[in-house]
Amino acid sequence: MNSFKKFLQRIGLYALELCWPRNCPVCGRSGDRENRHICSACFAKLEWIESGSCCKICETPIATHVDHEFVCSSCVASKPHYDFLRSSLIYSYPIDYVIQMFKYEGSVFFTEELSEILEGTVKAKFPYEEIDLIIPVPLHKNRILKRGYNQSELLATALSHRLNRAVDTVSFIRKADTPQQARLSHEERSENVKGAFKVVRPEYIRARTILLIDDVTTSGATLNECAKVLKQAGASKVWCLTLAKVRD
Repeated sequence: MNSFKKFLQRIGLYALELCWPRNCPVCGRSGDRENRHICSACFAKLEWIESGSCCKICETPIATHVDHEFVCSSCVASKPHYDFLRSSLIYSYPIDYVIQMFKYEGSVFFTEELSEILEGTVKAKFPYEEIDLIIPVPLHKNRILKRGYNQSELLATALSHRLNRAVDTVSFIRKADTPQQARLSHEERSENVKGAFKVVRPEYIRARTILLIDDVTTSGATLNECAKVLKQAGASKVWCLTLAKVRD
């Protein structure tokens, strides 16, 4: 089945979901949250990340409570190119299962529900009125042809509607079809994404405060490389937001 047929199939499934919601895709129970797919029992299991007692740049938690701004040793040793990074949830069950379905199994009906989670995080953790542009971490065209869509682009577009901010899915591209980061070590991840991204319309990036969207933070190497390239193109600030962060 070619990518266009896959796309039409997913749109059809998405429309079906809107008209006739399934049971909770995680546990199979009948849905009990209006216009939502994740049931209340599974939703209650989500591990939310609170910004208190975390690094002010990368949001890595620290063991003890502090009442002042704190920068972790990693960010002190090598300051990231992004201004700061925030995530909504810890990458644990059931959000890990949901993201796998959303990312690899065509479950695009999760888009609105996941973008709602991101919206809450933006409004709680960002001076979101200052955001000029929302940009998703791009996929290489070969990966999009294989998968049929970019999950980060779906999230960024839905979030842009919620925040009434512009989304740009064409000015920033992935020019190298690199191996998937999940298969690499921490050190290999940074090397893997070097030179992988390119700004093709710098006039749309220059002097903008950009909210960069991805689904999961593991090492942060991809977001850091993206931020470097965007700032080299003239971006004023790059703030990063992901749906979930892998536990350190």
